[in-house]
Amino acid sequence: MTTISKKKQSPKVKSPAKVSRKDRAEKTPSVPEKPNCILIPIDLIDYSPFNYRVYIDPVELDNLAKGIKSLGRIIHAVTVRIVQKERYELVVGERRVRAGHLAGLSFIPAFVDDLTDEQVVEIQLAENLQRQDAHPMEEAVGIGNYQKVHKTDKEIAARLGKSLSFVRQRVKLLALIPELREIFAAGHFTLTQALEVATLSPEAQQSLFTSYYSDWKEKGVPKTVSLESLLRIYRCDLKNAPFDTKDKDLLPDMKACSHCPHNTATLKSLFPESEAQAHCTNRDCYTRKCIAHLVRAIAAAMLEHKPTALVLDQEPSTNIREAIEQAGLAALPTYEDIHIWPQDAEGKPDPDNYELEDPAGQEEYDHDLADYQHDLELLQRQVAAGTLITGLYIGEDEVRPMIFSPEKRPERHYYGEKPPTSAEVKAAIKANTDTIEMLEGEIARIHSLETKKQEDDTNKVQAAVHTALREQIKAPDVVLSLSEADIAAGRWIIFDRLGDSAPHYFKKAVGWETSGRGFTQSLLVRFHQLTPEQVCLLARLAVLQHQDSKRPGTDAAQLCYLVAQGAGVNTAAIEAEHKAIADQRQFRQESRLAPLRVRLETKKAKAAATAA
Repeated sequence: MTTISKKKQSPKVKSPAKVSRKDRAEKTPSVPEKPNCILIPIDLIDYSPFNYRVYIDPVELDNLAKGIKSLGRIIHAVTVRIVQKERYELVVGERRVRAGHLAGLSFIPAFVDDLTDEQVVEIQLAENLQRQDAHPMEEAVGIGNYQKVHKTDKEIAARLGKSLSFVRQRVKLLALIPELREIFAAGHFTLTQALEVATLSPEAQQSLFTSYYSDWKEKGVPKTVSLESLLRIYRCDLKNAPFDTKDKDLLPDMKACSHCPHNTATLKSLFPESEAQAHCTNRDCYTRKCIAHLVRAIAAAMLEHKPTALVLDQEPSTNIREAIEQAGLAALPTYEDIHIWPQDAEGKPDPDNYELEDPAGQEEYDHDLADYQHDLELLQRQVAAGTLITGLYIGEDEVRPMIFSPEKRPERHYYGEKPPTSAEVKAAIKANTDTIEMLEGEIARIHSLETKKQEDDTNKVQAAVHTALREQIKAPDVVLSLSEADIAAGRWIIFDRLGDSAPHYFKKAVGWETSGRGFTQSLLVRFHQLTPEQVCLLARLAVLQHQDSKRPGTDAAQLCYLVAQGAGVNTAAIEAEHKAIADQRQFRQESRLAPLRVRLETKKAKAAATAA
């Protein structure tokens, strides 16, 4: 056996002796403190059957492999156990082993440990939960492995230091089929969405995957299809059905849902309409009613608006395609909604939103109504001229007419030195008089606004953490427990208060780079004599009172953040709350930018063609 040393030498490999599972099972749950670290052939390592990894990002794995290849070795040893003669089973370090294969390594450093199945499961789950980027699906698989070694939910919660609700929530994720687990682990479902999908039967999940997500690795998860609307269909939710559940004429051969024996609410109550939950157990009938409802809505829209084209989501469902076929519209030209330019007039002003008793309110309403009518007349003239198309959008939950342009027509429009406003750009687009410069300016303006909003997001998060920490230490029942960040903060405050040339001299005396920053172990005697609780309170008060503790990117703000985390402030929840707001804003921004980019590229292409 050859241990790893600084000297270069050919690795000697010791073949593992055969250890029966019975022998391992009889061992105590404790793990040896100092297992042997040796170099073993990477090809002799088998992946663990208890592996909790659901998805490994190929880009991150490739980057890790490149780093390993440049070093020529793996720095941190993996952990393996002996399961059979001439083979090892991986316990911890799957990413390192896979990256080692990609990097072309022949040997890998490993701690060889003699572990039972129960110990392996416990080590893997503990290692996963300690990771900052641990994914809920991986946690769920790890907890599921724990259950296989005869652990109850309460025992698992106690062993992991987690709540019982945390364990049971993760267990619910195990109902996901493997294909949807991988999509969730890749970050395309939120935890809430994954839990909702997990309530579907395995058959319904498989149908959902096959119909909408089977090519997600090549094309990505479709963004134009609402998962919530799909879940209503696959769950056969009668409370949120797209059709009228009281309509007895929707399907001639089926009665209304309100008193149907397939309605779960009917089975539970004499008054099914008042039940909070109602699902249809006859999925075939539910699907047929969804299609019949779409066919009826399509027929009414065709009669009133006479559209000449269809507009569909990027991945229309089987129900939508069947409804189009039954309505006899399969021959109409079809456009994807992300590839067109909607030209509908702004919504007709609602009198209820104006103070019509006030002359100013009446004037505002008349002005907005005149703008709407002008926009509508302009669109109708463009439709008559053939430059715009009257289409019919068909989605899972709605059928509506729309006017759109299948292409962007460049037309020069000059402004003075003052850049056009957003309203002027919008008006120019509606009139088809926008220019390349105008669109580029609008895109730049939107990006600039978003940059400022992102800076504001960071400021709000730091301010919220600051406030939460201040309120916590002022609470009458606060429990002060000194953290490493508290110690670091206290020492830094002392260093930061040094004046004149003292900081430079101090850095040089302790061996710091004079241009760098750091912390020191040398404190005044009086500070050494403080109790841990006194130091804790001193550090937190000092950080909060520092003028930069609310300014993201400063040392004071960073320490304030770390101190808050050490004190138990739920910074993750604060970040998540502000991130959700930012995500919604950025989604709205992207919906504005996408058509601008498409229109810009089209105009550039046509301008280049004209110049050629």
